[in-house]
Amino acid sequence: MPNMQARITLRCACVGALGLVLFATGCAGNWPWAKKSADRPMDAFGASQPDLDASPAKTSGDLAKAHELYRKEKYAEAEAKFNLIAEDKKNSAAVCEEARFYSGECLYKLKNYPGSCDTYKRMLQDFPSGHYKDQAVQRMFDIANYWLKDTDQEMKDFKEGKRGFVMPAALRMHVGDSTMPTFDPEGRAIQALEVVHYADITGPLADRALFICGYIRFYREDYPEADHYFSQLIEQHKESPLVPQAIELDIIAKSLYNGGPDYDSKKVAEARQLIDTAMKSYPQLANEKKEFLMRQMFSVTAQQAMKEIHRAEFYERTGHPGSAYFVYAGIARRYRNTKFEEQALKEMERLHKAMEDEKEREMHPNVITGMMNNVGKTWNRMWGLETPLEQQLDQEGKVDNVAPAGVAPQVLPPAKSAPGTPGTGPDK
Repeated sequence: MPNMQARITLRCACVGALGLVLFATGCAGNWPWAKKSADRPMDAFGASQPDLDASPAKTSGDLAKAHELYRKEKYAEAEAKFNLIAEDKKNSAAVCEEARFYSGECLYKLKNYPGSCDTYKRMLQDFPSGHYKDQAVQRMFDIANYWLKDTDQEMKDFKEGKRGFVMPAALRMHVGDSTMPTFDPEGRAIQALEVVHYADITGPLADRALFICGYIRFYREDYPEADHYFSQLIEQHKESPLVPQAIELDIIAKSLYNGGPDYDSKKVAEARQLIDTAMKSYPQLANEKKEFLMRQMFSVTAQQAMKEIHRAEFYERTGHPGSAYFVYAGIARRYRNTKFEEQALKEMERLHKAMEDEKEREMHPNVITGMMNNVGKTWNRMWGLETPLEQQLDQEGKVDNVAPAGVAPQVLPPAKSAPGTPGTGPDK
C-alpha cells in the first residue's frame, strides 16, 4: 500500500514538472486550441473553423489589394482589379460575387451610373440569391430615380399648367454627363426598376418599383403597359399601401385600353370587376372615391351597352333581323332604366314591324317576286344547292306553310315593343 501511494505521488510530480517546462518555453501557444478566437473565422453557429476558400484571388492576395485600393478611394484602379477577379472562373462564386459588387461600387463612386447599373444587373442575374443582393437592388433603385428627374420635372410642369413643347422621352440625349445614359434615360430607368422588382419580388422596393413604372406609362398614355404594371402590383402586393391608388389608375387604364366599344371588350369587363373589388375589399377607397367609382361604372356600362347595340346593327345589316331583335331584347333586360333600354325597345318595335311586313310579302308575293323565287329554286335544284330541310318540305308539299329562311317566326313582342297589340300592353 505505501508503494502504491508513492507511485501516484511520483506521477503527479512528473506531470506538474512537464507543465512548468512547457509554460516556460512558450510551447503552449503553438497548440491549435491555444489560439485566440479573434484570429480564426467563425461559422454560422459561433464555432471557429478555418477558411477553406482557396480561390486564386484570395491565395494570391489580389482581392485584399483591390479592397485596399477601394479603401484609399483609388476607385479606377480598384475597379479594374475587381473586374479581373470577377471574370476569373477559377475563383469561387462568393469571391466573384463580391468582386462584381465592388466593381459596381467603384463605378458608382466615379459617377458612372450607367456602367454601375449594368454591373449590378449582371451581378443579380449571375447571383440571384447572393450576399450583396439587397445592396445592389437599393443602388439600382436610387439610380433609376435619379434618371427620372427630367420626367418628374415634366410632370410637375404639366400639373401646374406650364407644359409647352415636350421632347419625346426616347429622343432625349445627355452628352458629356457620365451620370446619365446618352439616350432615353426614362426607358433605362424603367428597365432598372423592372430588375429591382424581379430580383427581389418580396422586398420592400418591389411594389414601389412597379408603381413608378405604371405611373410613367400612364402619364405617357401607354395604357396597355400601365395596366400591365398596375395589375402586377394589385395581384402580387395586396398589402402594399400603394394598391388603392394603383386600382384607381388601373380602372382608367383598362377603360381606355381597347380604344372603344368596337374592339375587344375583355379589358372593359376586367375594369368592371376591378370596380367591384374596390368597393367591396377597400372601404377607404370606396368612401373617398365613391363619385369616381360610380362615374367609371357608368362609363364601363356605356361601353358594354354600345358594343351590344353595334352587334345588333351588324346582324341587321347582314340580313338577320331575328338575331338583331334577340340582341335588342337582351339589352332591354340588362340595362333597365337607362337610355339604352329606350333605344332597344324602339329598335325592337321597328324590327317587329319590318319582319311582319316581310312575312306578308312572302305569303302574298307579286308576279315578279314569284318568278324570281321559282328561278332561284330551279337553279338551286339544278346545282344541288338545296338544303335538306327544303328538300324534305318540297317532298311533303308543305313549303307554303313554312316561313322562308331568314325570317323570324311570329312571336308576340313585349308589352312596350308593340303598343296596341291585342291582349298586351296598356290597351288590354
